[in-house]
Amino acid sequence: MPKFLIAVIVVLVIGCRKGNLLSPAEEAQGFFPLAEGNTWVYESHFSWEPDTTLVREVTLGHQQIDTVSGLEYYNPTSTFSYARFASSRPVWCTVLAKDSRGIYAVFTPGTSPFYTALLRFIDYPVMVGKSWIVVEGNTTFDGGSYRLHKIFRNIRTILGIESVTVPAGMFPFCYHIADSVTYREDYITSTDSTTQSYQSVSNEWFVPYTGLVKQMVSWNQYENTIRNELRMFRRRLSN
Repeated sequence: MPKFLIAVIVVLVIGCRKGNLLSPAEEAQGFFPLAEGNTWVYESHFSWEPDTTLVREVTLGHQQIDTVSGLEYYNPTSTFSYARFASSRPVWCTVLAKDSRGIYAVFTPGTSPFYTALLRFIDYPVMVGKSWIVVEGNTTFDGGSYRLHKIFRNIRTILGIESVTVPAGMFPFCYHIADSVTYREDYITSTDSTTQSYQSVSNEWFVPYTGLVKQMVSWNQYENTIRNELRMFRRRLSN
């Protein structure tokens, strides 16, 4: 192996262990290549349908810029193969966006606090050991004859750099991000109360200039799981 390659690998490993910035600002901006015409093909596997493989091709549509927030929005041609659980059922990403702070996703349907706003799933700068709170809250709604109390929290942590093999090939330098969601809802009346709660854990692997290459998301006691893996990524050729 050439000496300069060995030096590069050593620098990367040392940087990861110390929690140093893993990539310059210009590389961070390309961490997930959101651009009109870029195409990803994913295959999805479901624990409740072990014999089924869903293949989905997604191409990003026209860029739209919010002049107030500065966010750049990209609408996929179909739902992006990036999932979460809303209670017992999966929801899928329908819009992607970016700005100088990171990359965002919107999920549908928007029926819980986790899926009603842009969620920053990549937060700059990208550093091993970094954690950030995506959304959290502790709210009470007084409906007169009842009260609805909600506690929710979503936190993400960059665990390290790992090698991942998927149908698209082997990627030696993947950023491993862990996502944890907890939710509790108490419905209280003068005579009774009911509680529902759920937990969701997602492990995700991203490659700069390629994006999401693998996701493993589980709900509650890991009864339901989804595995999304990249089959192909194609950049739009410049005109």
